[in-house]
Amino acid sequence: MSAFSAEVSDSTLAMYQSNIRTVAKALGVQDWIKSGNWLFQKQNELFKFLEDTENIHTRKNRVASLLWFAELHAVPAPVVYRLKSIQMDCFARLQKGYITNEKTEKQEDNWVTLEDIDDKIAELKETDPHTSPHTQHLNRIKYLMLLFHRHLPIRNELRNTKIVEGEIPEDTTVNYLVKQGDKWFLVLNKYKTARHYGQKVIPVPDVVGEELTKYLKIGGWFYQTNQGFQVSTQQYSNTFTSIFPDKKVGSTQIRRTIVSSVHQPKPQELEAKAQLAFIMAHSVGTAQTVYAKI
Repeated sequence: MSAFSAEVSDSTLAMYQSNIRTVAKALGVQDWIKSGNWLFQKQNELFKFLEDTENIHTRKNRVASLLWFAELHAVPAPVVYRLKSIQMDCFARLQKGYITNEKTEKQEDNWVTLEDIDDKIAELKETDPHTSPHTQHLNRIKYLMLLFHRHLPIRNELRNTKIVEGEIPEDTTVNYLVKQGDKWFLVLNKYKTARHYGQKVIPVPDVVGEELTKYLKIGGWFYQTNQGFQVSTQQYSNTFTSIFPDKKVGSTQIRRTIVSSVHQPKPQELEAKAQLAFIMAHSVGTAQTVYAKI
């Protein structure tokens, strides 16, 4: 793996490798890691594959991964320029969606309301005693997942979370759910923006804590295999998305629903705020906290 020597985090490196592997496989390239020549030799197939990638976020991530790989292997400039052009187009499309607050077609198809989430939580809580022990256990995990994310809309950090009791551990290589008396705290050490915000200690609402006390064992992981190991990222994600079988709902979609319910954005609201902030020569945040009054 000497080709992968650029300074990126382990999680980013894993994402880059996964994206590049997916593209190479689609193009019929097996020994992709040793050289970037295949990006030049198969550039027509490459750009056709990227154009056929309908999800803009996925296309953006694949292009970013390929650009990183191309720079490592000194891929000819025309290919790099074309990739950068596609990247800028992705940024423009995403920015347009952000500033208008409009859902994408995919988000619309997979949207769930707070009522949908609450109904599903109630459904999962009532475990059918006639199902197998495995199914009952899996439904209980889904119940705890959705209940937790409903009240604490984090990303998928629970996959890497240990259950402990007493003081907060000094080890910061994993996350923790810490039970102190009848109270629970989520201690985030490993999460996407940890470099910026550092360790976060978040009180867990009692409605969630009471259920954690019922079902979680001290010393284990929030979601673990029968052998006591933490599940893989893919297994956690697959379990989460299986909660709503007719939609593709993960932690990101739950976050969208929760934030939308709190902020309740109006059509074109962010665009109007951005234009006003531009005229006043400051940020939207400054307008919100300094000038806007009730």
